[in-house]
Amino acid sequence: MTTRIRTALLTGSLIWCLSAPVAALFSVHGVYDFFSLICHQKADRSWFLWGRQLPICIRCASIYAGFLFGLGAKLNPHVGRLRLAFVFTLAHVVFEWTVSDFVFARIATGLFLGSTSAPFVLTGLEQIWEERRAV
Repeated sequence: MTTRIRTALLTGSLIWCLSAPVAALFSVHGVYDFFSLICHQKADRSWFLWGRQLPICIRCASIYAGFLFGLGAKLNPHVGRLRLAFVFTLAHVVFEWTVSDFVFARIATGLFLGSTSAPFVLTGLEQIWEERRAV
């Protein structure tokens, strides 16, 4: 069953990641509305494709891409790496608010946070599945 859960999560993550460029390409306003619930969508912090702003900022896009990568690479959960990713991301947010913003740092911290969190989400879903089967 682990393979099915991983495949379902990987497929869902791929659809999630592709929804942003598809929304920009076809002007799917519902996707923009949905992502506005979880992302600030500031134009100066977002990528543009086909002359249109993506419905998510660069950091969110990087977190989602990192999550997809973490699932695809079959990374193992590692608490130390997840903590480090969180600290780096938080430190960069504070740095960008107080000193200066670097797009590369937003990309790097997003990829790191997304890829290190994916194994924990997968493990959690597998545990939930096993517990439900046992009942």
